[in-house]
Amino acid sequence: MTALEIISAISGAIGIGKWVNKIIHPNPEVRYVHIKYPEESGLSKDFEKKSFKLSWCDERNLQIQIEQNGAKHIFTPPNESKPVILKVKSTPRDLVLIYKKT
Repeated sequence: MTALEIISAISGAIGIGKWVNKIIHPNPEVRYVHIKYPEESGLSKDFEKKSFKLSWCDERNLQIQIEQNGAKHIFTPPNESKPVILKVKSTPRDLVLIYKKT
C-alpha cells in the first residue's frame, strides 16, 4: 500500500477524504501536444537548467516511473495556476511527458 493510499484510507475513515483528495489530486487538465512540444516551447531548456530530464512515457508504464524512478508528470505552466498533464496521441496508448532529477 502506498503512502497516498494510506492517507486516502485514513482521511476517508475520519470523514475528510474529499478535502484531502482535492489537495493531493488537484484534477489537472490534460493537454494533447505535438511530440516536439517540449523542445519547440522551450520547456526542455527550462527543465535542463534546473537539472531535470524530460521524456515521453507510455501510459501503462507511468505508475512504475512515478513509484520506482521518482518521475513526475504534472506541470504548472508559467502564468497559469491550474496544473496540466501533457500527452501525445499514440497507438496503442497515449504518451505522457514526465520529468525527473538528473
